[in-house]
Amino acid sequence: VVGLTSGTGIDSSDFSLFSLSMSLTPKGMQAKDEVLALIFQYIALIKQTALGDPDLMTKYHNELRQMSANQFKFRENGDPTDFCSSAADLMFDADIPKHKLLRAGSLCSDYDSTVAQAFMDRLRPDNCMITI
Repeated sequence: VVGLTSGTGIDSSDFSLFSLSMSLTPKGMQAKDEVLALIFQYIALIKQTALGDPDLMTKYHNELRQMSANQFKFRENGDPTDFCSSAADLMFDADIPKHKLLRAGSLCSDYDSTVAQAFMDRLRPDNCMITI
């Protein structure tokens, strides 16, 4: 493996796609099936850890929440036009209270093990698109 990235591939108001991208050496490409099997073994380990210890995941989630709050508090000023456009778009979201409009992108809800379970249930080989 020469490079590895993961995160949100596509994100919209009603769905998101998780993306994992790898750059392999020529030797890695020859063993791509083994590499894919190892990826899903690691995902299974993450599932076992995440779902087996909700207190650990709550702690981790709270750390991410604090990091997000710090990023909001100490962020650099961006392009005012982009800010106004984004803020105007958020005004049409009925789920965001108007007094939280400026912080909406940085707010985190409480950890929900049911949501985590639903997300983890979707991370499986028969529910993904693999492009080589």
